[in-house]
Amino acid sequence: QVDVAIFANAGVPSANYESDRGSDYYFNFHHSNADYVSIFEEDDIKYTAGIFAVLAHNIANMEEW
Repeated sequence: QVDVAIFANAGVPSANYESDRGSDYYFNFHHSNADYVSIFEEDDIKYTAGIFAVLAHNIANMEEW
């Protein structure tokens, strides 16, 4: 995705999550007037938060990237 690609291409640890609904689902709302967290199901938000918490922990504890 464009939002993180510039960082990833520069070697900055980056991640992008794509739900099982596919990238088109969220990008119908992305950066629009309808871009609210309420478009997601609560379980999806909890699952994604868990993924990124583990990822952040692992990146923070790496000796090098």
